[in-house]
Amino acid sequence: MLKKFRLRNAWVHKDTTIDFENGHTTITGRNGKGKSLILEMIQYAFWGSKALRGEAPDYKGVTVELWFTLKGEDYYVIRSAKLVQLSQVLNGGNLVNVIASGTTGVNSAIRCLFGYSFDVFKVANVANQGTISALSGMLP
Repeated sequence: MLKKFRLRNAWVHKDTTIDFENGHTTITGRNGKGKSLILEMIQYAFWGSKALRGEAPDYKGVTVELWFTLKGEDYYVIRSAKLVQLSQVLNGGNLVNVIASGTTGVNSAIRCLFGYSFDVFKVANVANQGTISALSGMLP
């Protein structure tokens, strides 16, 4: 479950924070306001550059922070040009345990936490326009 998301220096999102409440499952708004970018950046927080629609250098000034709960544990991930880190969060939001640092380490740790790859995540956890039918066509 997503808990909180912060996006800085990403085109229309100079500094955007979203606090997700229990049951919050949609991002709505007028065309051109960055809804797809928010979804892309949430995926980027988890999976790194493979989640990007453009070339990685185009995102070099972007910072993404995501707080989430998975399997009853709270986590925090940050991705920026200078820092990529996954931490466990305890008691009131204190970061207590750095699980992984660096792109490769965080990408691997996220895959282990989820128990599946980005390709499965895209169709099982995200309903991008026109992709929901891909779930039924996936092989084991």
